[in-house]
Amino acid sequence: MGKGGHGGGEEPSCSPAAAAVFLIALFAGTFCTIFCKAAMGLTTEGFTGEMEGTKFPVFFTFAMFFGMTMALPAHFINECVKSKDSSTPPTPALGFKGVLLLGLPSVFDLTATAFTTIGLLHIPASIWQLLRGGAIVLVALMKNFVLNDPLNKTQWAGVMIIAVAIAIVGYSSTMGGKAPEAEGRMLSTLAGDGKNPVFGMAVTGFGTLMQSFQYVYEEKVMADMDCPPLLLIGTEGAFGFVLCGLVLYPIAYALPGSDHGCYENPFNTFHKVTNDGTLLLYIFCYTALIFVLNSLSIVITYMLSSEWTFASYVQLAGTIVLLFGTAVYNGSVPLPGLGDPVPLKETLLPSGVAKSSAASLRLSGAFQNNSALLQKTAAKEAKRLSQR
Repeated sequence: MGKGGHGGGEEPSCSPAAAAVFLIALFAGTFCTIFCKAAMGLTTEGFTGEMEGTKFPVFFTFAMFFGMTMALPAHFINECVKSKDSSTPPTPALGFKGVLLLGLPSVFDLTATAFTTIGLLHIPASIWQLLRGGAIVLVALMKNFVLNDPLNKTQWAGVMIIAVAIAIVGYSSTMGGKAPEAEGRMLSTLAGDGKNPVFGMAVTGFGTLMQSFQYVYEEKVMADMDCPPLLLIGTEGAFGFVLCGLVLYPIAYALPGSDHGCYENPFNTFHKVTNDGTLLLYIFCYTALIFVLNSLSIVITYMLSSEWTFASYVQLAGTIVLLFGTAVYNGSVPLPGLGDPVPLKETLLPSGVAKSSAASLRLSGAFQNNSALLQKTAAKEAKRLSQR
């Protein structure tokens, strides 16, 4: 094992501070999903005076980007503090082109978050989090065929194992009727609530695909940008916030649906949020945790269903296979006959798997964002600050 430190090409050791940051981010990512799921399970009074549900995925997409935008004030406060220290070099100006490059991924993030949030309405949070691990497979394929960065045999083996894990998790969400009666209520309960698990998995998969496009774009176009992490998160959040308010919400209001003739009625949503203290608290916690999660750039998290059923054990098996496949892909676990693995300097665990995953928990979430890119920008920022 290498000693801690940054010199000599050695990997830095896991310090207590680093472990604490990871645990805080894991807590934030997990409870971000819990608060989102809990908020969408309430019943409150609509603007007609009737009791209605609180399933509004567009609003939660809106709230997610608002949480990311809160990184901008944090960035400028940080810059103000640093400006008082004459020994600290100033942060380079981003420029108009840089702002646009940071804003473009928000289009992918907006689409991904909207679809994955819709998927969360139809499937349990445990299955939703694990299915978003499919972004690893999609990013790996695009890394090989789009970025012309060929995978080695060990990485291909890891991708196949992860794909099997995703298939196991997906199958577990459709096996409610095949399990014993006392253990197989999941699917029937979902169907009784008007939920469609197959549809939920499909839209979650599409959202994961959009998140994968975001990762590939960032790797191809933005990898060499010298941008502080908080500014990166906040700028993407601001672009997404504006797009959600000016594009996504008007579309949801114009489309026909069950929310007083709309797919999602923003006036009805506003009435519910401002007149229900519990719902407002859940949304506040969700937004705050989005900010914490993205600021720490740790977006890999998963959670299990509260009630263990036969399908829960299948999900657990899928989780184990998913983690094993990730370890194989990253070169941590060698497989016989494939040669010595080449450890990756940067893991291919995308942030959306929680944002994601976070595999974005980011988060975008959920949950999140730009894990590999944030690692690069954070490293550049640390190097710049050390030059005194």
